[in-house]
Amino acid sequence: MKKLMLVLIIGLIVNLSYAQTQPQKQTQSQTQAQKPQPVKSNRTAIKLTDLPKPITDSIAKNYSGYKTLEAFKIDNKGVNTYQVIVAIDANKLQLYYDKDGKFLRKAVVPVKPANTATTQPKATTTTQPKTSTNTQTTTPNKTTTPQK
Repeated sequence: MKKLMLVLIIGLIVNLSYAQTQPQKQTQSQTQAQKPQPVKSNRTAIKLTDLPKPITDSIAKNYSGYKTLEAFKIDNKGVNTYQVIVAIDANKLQLYYDKDGKFLRKAVVPVKPANTATTQPKATTTTQPKTSTNTQTTTPNKTTTPQK
């Protein structure tokens, strides 16, 4: 009877440990299958004159005083959007529009700090001239004779 109970307990432990590890393996494989693939988009520089008229009208109306620096056409799996970089003084903005000229969003381009003396000056070391000061003292050789 004791042997039977021991076999049942061991079987139960094995079943419980296998049941706990099995769902974890399925979850990992499911998350690998559900992992989103990176979106490939093509960003092509275009001339400012090639921007659609609704986009140029929107920039002229909403961002007067800004200078248009660059324009890009972004093709993301057949969906075309436009990125326009505008600036006023040191402030740059990225403006995004759809193909019909509808404003999507804007992003502030971070300003790079001016490259002012980023290298630290070298430490100056002063060396004192070597002087030949002989500080050794000579003592006369004393010879000692053994006493008898």
